Order: sequence, then C-alpha cells, then structure tokens
Amino acid sequence: MGTAITDTSRDLDPTVGDYLRNLLVGTSLGSARPPPAAPDGRRGTVPATAVLALLRPGAAPERADGNGVGVTEQLSRVIRYWRGRPAPRIRTPRWLRRNLGVLGRTVGLQSPDLAILQFLLVLAIRRDFFDIAVDHFDRVNPRTEREVVAAAIGEPYRTVCSHLSRDSVLVASGLVGLGTGLENLATAVFLQERVVDLLLADHLSGAAIHSTFAPLAPTGSLELDDYRHMNAAIDALRRILVRGIEECARGVNALLYGPTGSGKTELACALARAIGAQLHQVGVADGDGDSPSAYERLRSLLLANQILRGETQSLLLFDELEDLFEQPVLATLSGAGPFAPRMSKQWFNRMLEDNATPTIWITNCAESIDPAFRRRFTYSVLFRDPDPDLRRRLWQKHTRNYAQIGDSDIQILAERYEASAGLIANAARTAALLARDGGPTRSDLEAVLRPSIELTAGVRSLHRCPDGPDSRFVLGALNADADLELITERLRERPRDTGAGVSLCLYGPPGTGKSAYARHLAQRLGMHAVERTVSDLVSPWVGATEQNIARAFDEAGHADAMLVFDEVDSFLRDRALGERSWEITEVNEFLRHLENFPGVFVCTTNRFDDLDPAAARRFVFKIRFDWLRPEQAVRLFRDSLGPFVESKRGDMRRAERYVSELSQLAPGDFAAVRRRLTALGSRTTPMQLIKELTAELAAKGNPGQLVGFRP
Repeated sequence: MGTAITDTSRDLDPTVGDYLRNLLVGTSLGSARPPPAAPDGRRGTVPATAVLALLRPGAAPERADGNGVGVTEQLSRVIRYWRGRPAPRIRTPRWLRRNLGVLGRTVGLQSPDLAILQFLLVLAIRRDFFDIAVDHFDRVNPRTEREVVAAAIGEPYRTVCSHLSRDSVLVASGLVGLGTGLENLATAVFLQERVVDLLLADHLSGAAIHSTFAPLAPTGSLELDDYRHMNAAIDALRRILVRGIEECARGVNALLYGPTGSGKTELACALARAIGAQLHQVGVADGDGDSPSAYERLRSLLLANQILRGETQSLLLFDELEDLFEQPVLATLSGAGPFAPRMSKQWFNRMLEDNATPTIWITNCAESIDPAFRRRFTYSVLFRDPDPDLRRRLWQKHTRNYAQIGDSDIQILAERYEASAGLIANAARTAALLARDGGPTRSDLEAVLRPSIELTAGVRSLHRCPDGPDSRFVLGALNADADLELITERLRERPRDTGAGVSLCLYGPPGTGKSAYARHLAQRLGMHAVERTVSDLVSPWVGATEQNIARAFDEAGHADAMLVFDEVDSFLRDRALGERSWEITEVNEFLRHLENFPGVFVCTTNRFDDLDPAAARRFVFKIRFDWLRPEQAVRLFRDSLGPFVESKRGDMRRAERYVSELSQLAPGDFAAVRRRLTALGSRTTPMQLIKELTAELAAKGNPGQLVGFRP
C-alpha cells in the first residue's frame, strides 16, 4: 500500500507481538506445532519479528539456527514463556488510538468494536502477519472465526459474537464484512478498504469521515419550478421527505426513475434545497477515486446511515440503483456468500424498511429491480422527457448569455427536439466551445444536439414537426368526408377535464393532408403533438412493441398532449389474419390503452381496410381524406405555387385549367414542388409548374390522365 503504510507498520510491531502471544496461547496456532519438551527458563520479551520468522509459511521446523536449536524448539520455548505470564493489554500506537477514537465517536462504536477494528487493520496492512493468519487459519467457519478474533484481542467469545453479529453496528454499518462457509481468516472477517485508508490518515477527523462516506451532493442548477409538468408528484414527495425528517421516521425511501438525462439527480438536489436539507451522495467513488463496485457502494450507504444517525435535516442520495441487481452483491452483504447466485430479498427489504435517514434512490431502469423491492419504496416518481414548454424554459436558462440566440430560436429548438434536461444543458455548454467567439448560434446548438439525441435516445426523439405551424395551411384545401372546421371547433369548446378521450382515425391515399390536419388540430387545441411512427413503435423483440405502445400513451397522458400514431396499420392488422401470437397481443395492447386514454388520440393510415374491425369501431371519428377536387387543386396552385411564377410571363389561366383537369392530385404534391423550387431558389413559368406537378403524379404511378396536354 505504499511507503506511508510501510512506515506505519513498524509502529505496530508491539501490537503484532501481543496478537501473536494471544493466538499462540489461546488457539490452535500454538498446538499446531509439536508440544514443548521441557520448561524454559528464559526471561525477557520476545520480539514479534522473531516469532513471525518462526511461524512464516514454509519455515523448516527441523532447520537449526546458529546455536543449533531447531525452529520447533525455539517456538516451543516462546509458547512456554508466554503461557507463564498474564495476557497483555494490546498495545496501540498513539496515532492509531486517536484515529480509532475519532471513528468510534463519529459512527457510535464501543470499546470491543474498536478492538476488533484494530485487529482487522493490522491483519490488512501487515503482510507478514496476514500470511500467517491465512496459512494457519485457512479453514474457519462463522464460529471459529469469532474464536480466533476473541483470542487475538483478549475479549470474551460471547462479546465478540455480539459485536460481529449481522445486526451489530460494525456489520450493519458496513465497516466490517463477513463471509460464510469454510474460508481463511482474511476473507471470513475483513475491514472495508476505505476504512483502512481512513485509519491510516495522519490526523483523522469527523469531517474526513463524512466526506468519504457521506459527501455532499452537487448543488445542481435546476429549481423545482423547472419541473412544473410534474407538480403533483413532486409536491407529494416534498411533503413525505419533510415529515420523514421532522419525525425521524425510519424506512423513508423515494425512487426516481426514467430515461437518462431527464433530470432525476437535479430534482433530488432541488428538493433538498427547497426543504432546507443537506443532500449526501453515497457510493460515488472508492478510496482511489475510481468507480466503486456495487458491493462497496452499498456498504458506503450502510455506513452513511450510521454516520448521519441523529442528525436532522439530512437526506441520502443513491444513484444508479440498477448496479445492485447486476451482480450478487446483496448475497455477500446478507450472508449468502460472495459467490452466491441469488440475493437475499429479506435482507434488502429489511434495509429499505429500517434505514434511519430518508433516502432518494435513482435508476434509469426500474424494470431491473425485483417487484418485491419495488413495492417497498415509500414513493416513486416516473420521469419523462420534458414537454415543449419546459424545454423552452430550459433553453432560455442555458442560453441567456448567448446574444445570438433569440426567442424564435428557442421556440424552434423546443418544438423540434425532444431533448432531456441533461442533453439541453450539455448542448449549451458544448456549443459554446464549438463557436469561435464563445457565442453559439442555433446552428451550433443543433450540430451538437442531434448526435447526442441519436446516441442516447435514438432518432425517434428528433421531432418530426416543421419549425412551426405552417402559415400556408388551409383547412379548406383538404378533401375530407367530414366537416373538419366543425369538428375542430367542437373539440376546442370541449372541456378538457371530462376524463373521456376522443379518438380520430384519418385514412386515405398518401399526401392527402392527414398528418398536416393532425398538427393543425393540435395547434388549434393548444396542445403539444406527440408523434410516433411505425419505426418508433414496432420492434423485432417479443413484447417490445407492446411496451412502446404503452409508453407512448403514458407519456402523452401525463404531458396532456395529443398522441399521433402514423401508419397505424403496421400493428393494427386484422387479428383474424394474424399468424403469430404477438400480432394479436399488439392489437390487444393498443385497444386496452385506447379505451383508457383520457386525451385526444389521432392515427393515420393509408390502408383502412386492413385494420382490425374492433380497432376501427373504437374510433370516435373515422374521416376519409381523398384526392383534391378541381377547385381545391386550382386554389392550391394559385396560393402555394403562384409566388414562384415570374411576373408578366406565362398564362396562369391556362395553367389553372390544366390543373383542374389533373386527377389524383393531393396537397402533398404541391408541397413537394414548392420545397424543390425553394431549394433551387428559382422562379419559373406557369406551364413549367404544370410539368412539375405531372412529374409528381408520374412518380406515384399516375400519369394525371390529362389528354392532349403538351407543356
């Protein structure tokens, strides 16, 4: 362990000698050698180094030293000498006595606890003593390990048993670990590594113990106001934590779970500030600053609970809870052995029920936690990606010092990207590094944000809506078999708190305006549209599609948003035609959520006849969108493409007549031509526009049926 420990080890020579005396006299370590042949009359102390040399593994018992006395005889004389004298009081260097006292007062330890800690410390740092213990006590069980410790420190066996029980402060706090079965002494009972480092410090202090096992969490940059979309859940959690602290209640555990970067840790920090509590983060780094094992993290949590006992206004934070369920760490702590394949549910459940300090647990994946554990959390909060309003406020907060970012830029970023709070903060910081003058533009932010979203959440979190509502959208340009204006106005006037959902199925040929109307409807209703396509929902893994469907309904419900499913025929096929069980369960899952969804749901499909009849019946509105009527096509030609016509050139009336005679035109055809002309930045003639439209018709397999047209 380095030079410092080597120097410290020399101070422990008298302590090692005392332990050796007790072990040789009181355990099988002495009887393992041939008994002495005759009484020994030598007087004086026996150096620990001499005894260690006699006991070291591999020492030849019949080899003689310079005086011709064999090793066995020398050891026999030492044992006879020590048996004739009273057991010594274990000597302790002044620096170690002081450090043990500080640790004892901070954690709440008694004298036998400190004696056990000292023995385990010496065992951990004195390699010569460690080798002897492992060599001579290589098959100990829970009873004999306590006998060995009791003999070494000179305490009664019953006392040691009491202070090394599973419920003792030493073990329950995680200071000392216990193995099971037949093991050597070093693995049967051992000291936590970070405790070893603390006890070897020059001047240990209570503050150092706190900073090691219960360091203060970062202050965080978000406030509770940034989580207004979760007001009800956060208010409940806040009141639970306040009462838990005031009443010193045991077993108060809150679980925050949801996607990575959704602001779970920031909320824990904001809650602590709001209630005036200190938030201590446990299990974040080991003694060397490296990532600790799950075993070390949980033992740190146990010790932090003991350190903070009796302190008011304290909370604990344990992040990445899922780590504990990826290996049998709980089995080791609960006595099932370090290689046990299963953890002790009883032990972990008891810890959740008895922890003295209210604890906030954080995980990205609650599904990895056994249901028996999940139900014992006092309260849980599910995190979702922030809605556009919260994203807008987050962008404002993180870009307020960037002069190039205006309100319109923030609105576009909030609408376009379904980014988490963490990704927004990271994008703002990274974009400042990307910009040459430290003042990023919206392009800089997008350049950083896109790959981050794709890496962490997949492309589905890239919003598919345009930069904002399309000012060119005209409801009258859609050819539907229902009065869209009337439906829109009635839904606007409808109370939002009725608890009854409204569902619309928009069907018809591609490009006829189904998705555009869904976005228009969301805008008129003042709702955010959560859009999901087939690539977002359908998965090759069994059960994953059903989970994606459930998650989409759940997210939209909590965000009070309109849910839009595009290409819904991909998973709502007629169950009578299903060949596999999962094709049926996908429809069942959809129907179950649709019936219970309290908001506005819109789905689009080009193949209405392929839908399961039960699903089709459940839509409140089934609206067919068809090809444009002649007068609608002329209006779109004039309003959408007219601005691209060169002044005083071409015959608009003649072109409009041709447009009225084209069949199977859709609003999407005009949009495609407009995008192409916008990209080229050019102006053209009316008849060239007709040519562009007929090319769109030909691309979808329809020549336009315009007889005699020669543009």
